[in-house]
Amino acid sequence: RLGAATVLLLWRRWRCRTARRAKDRDSRDEDSLVNKHWSTSLKKIGPKPQGEDLNLLEVRWRYGLAATSLAFSEAQGITALALHGDTLVMGSRSGLVRAVNLESGNLVGEYYISSHTPPGKITALVINEEGTAIIAGDEDGRVHVWRAELPGSWGFAYAPNWTCVGRDFMQDWPRGSHCLAHPRTPVAGITVDLHGHIVSVDVLGLVIVWRRLAAEGEVEPQAISYVTEWEVLAVCENPQPDGLAYIALSDGSILRLKLDGTTISSTEVTRIEECLISALAWDSSDESLLVGLENGHICRIPSGPEAAPDKFQDMNLGLGKVVSLVPVEDGSAKLVSTHEDGRVIVWDSELREPKPLWLLQVQREERKGGLDHLLALGDSRRLLVSGVPLGQPMKEQSWVPTRGWRDCPPDFLDVYFCEAVFKLDFEAAHDQRSLKSESK
Repeated sequence: RLGAATVLLLWRRWRCRTARRAKDRDSRDEDSLVNKHWSTSLKKIGPKPQGEDLNLLEVRWRYGLAATSLAFSEAQGITALALHGDTLVMGSRSGLVRAVNLESGNLVGEYYISSHTPPGKITALVINEEGTAIIAGDEDGRVHVWRAELPGSWGFAYAPNWTCVGRDFMQDWPRGSHCLAHPRTPVAGITVDLHGHIVSVDVLGLVIVWRRLAAEGEVEPQAISYVTEWEVLAVCENPQPDGLAYIALSDGSILRLKLDGTTISSTEVTRIEECLISALAWDSSDESLLVGLENGHICRIPSGPEAAPDKFQDMNLGLGKVVSLVPVEDGSAKLVSTHEDGRVIVWDSELREPKPLWLLQVQREERKGGLDHLLALGDSRRLLVSGVPLGQPMKEQSWVPTRGWRDCPPDFLDVYFCEAVFKLDFEAAHDQRSLKSESK
């Protein structure tokens, strides 16, 4: 029979040995995870160059020849993107807005809402044309504006410089929501018109045109109206002189919003009965409206009166829901579409019947939310893709007796996962040998 002291000594040895083994296993799993998933997160699929000058930027864009690097990673998940010059601004599920310099990779700004306000997922993110303000809308109906100096490093802000607040203009406005831009309803989209007014639209069809930014503080509405009884599915800019935005509704119609003094008017542009609309974008190269559907189809609506939608090639059948549409303004008509099944497709939209040039396949992970926030942005020299998963949920660890109140909860210890933003730089310096190896 063993005494109490001997039993206690054996238990302590077993506890130390178990904790040491768990720590070694965690480090090995984390190292193997990084080494494994860095090379398999993105896969490019496309044709090879045939005797073309690979030093031309246009040729690199056409065939997807670029230097790929990690721009940033976010553990909370990225839900919105905005780009201004070399500065990328990201919104997360936790309500945090961050800005990163793409050339240096440095974090140049972090924006928080007030500490007493519960955070909500960022659902809309816009940078004004001058690059002096960052506007963010969240799922709780708040619209915040932060002062920024783009490009550059402007530090951190723990409260917004401006807060868009509603007013009790209707009897059905919920009590206690006067401090919100929208009455406890997710913001579907935000645009900035040619006169500098912020335009916010929520999912219930409430459109608010806010007064121009002046002294820091509260911003009041200039015009406000419910334009529809249907759910708003997508929002994009309307670059006409009196235009506010284009909105897509759950009944298949697309409305053009205009401002006449203090009155907001809406006009139906077209109606799509094929499937629900999931994305909208304005293509300034040919002044047309691009529409993405939940069945993966993409169509283009010319700006002429009563113009019928033109569909893209049918080879996009079988794709997942269109998550985002991004026209690339680089002197030639290109379009980038992201899909819920993990594909990022670059289209040649100059043709009468646009066709895909190449695509990226993003590794899918079995996790909550899927790839419903796979987003992309692009300009003349680079393509940015967010929502790329790094790591995967690991198996549940065995109980460790030494875990105390100072240790992280098991949910945080057992999961090594984050979402990354990858940068494809087509202007990066390449020698002829590296270009040939990439084309192979």
